[in-house]
Amino acid sequence: MSSHENSDLTNSFFRGCTESTEINSTNLQTALDAHRIAAFTIAQKRRSIPDFEELEKAETEPEDELKLINERITLLGDNHLKDLERLYTIQAINYKAEVKDQYVSFNESELEVPGTEPSVIEEIFANGPVKEFSIENTWNNDYDLIRYTYLSQVLGLQKRRQQIQAQRERERKEFEKQFPQTTEEFESKPMDMQIRVARFLTAEKAQKEKLLSEFDWAWRQTEALEKIFKADQLFASEVRSMLLSVVQSSRDPRRL
Repeated sequence: MSSHENSDLTNSFFRGCTESTEINSTNLQTALDAHRIAAFTIAQKRRSIPDFEELEKAETEPEDELKLINERITLLGDNHLKDLERLYTIQAINYKAEVKDQYVSFNESELEVPGTEPSVIEEIFANGPVKEFSIENTWNNDYDLIRYTYLSQVLGLQKRRQQIQAQRERERKEFEKQFPQTTEEFESKPMDMQIRVARFLTAEKAQKEKLLSEFDWAWRQTEALEKIFKADQLFASEVRSMLLSVVQSSRDPRRL
């Protein structure tokens, strides 16, 4: 990011020149930059303000945090592109006006000196006020300020999104490996987990002991579904049919 003399970048503004009496020859450019960016922000970076109904809904109906973060990141990206489009438009207008002002203020009498060589005239045009007018640093500074504001917000949201996704992935894996307590939970498990549970429900006691150790289950976790398996003939039939289908489709049933 470009540096600014006697300035401290915070939220796209400069600190250090808060009063007109504090402005002097050493920080004049910094003050002008601050004024220009502030004017641009007020005039161009308009954001809609939620009404009371939206605020009340947000308090009474909390939404999924991950969904809100994704929506916020998308909105920030859209607004950032719009801000850059406005900035480039204003920069083009300002540049055109500045070049025009310097062009009309050019002292053409220098070209009327008798005996002036064409090469001298070309040099005057090449190195005149338009050539000396350097707006590139100002452009870069304006871009850096807007970019910094955007990144300072979106990076924090992206970090929070990664944390939520990691937490949900841990919860998902924990849920998947837990022994189901009802037929609904059994059906919600991934197929490989259903097969493990089916093997357990249809196994003899010695084999069940082995499966408990292999998959880190406890007897108390399996009791509820075992009771359902013994009492619900339809569920028991579906479990056996599923396991039989897997065995028949496998080349090596011993791997089940």
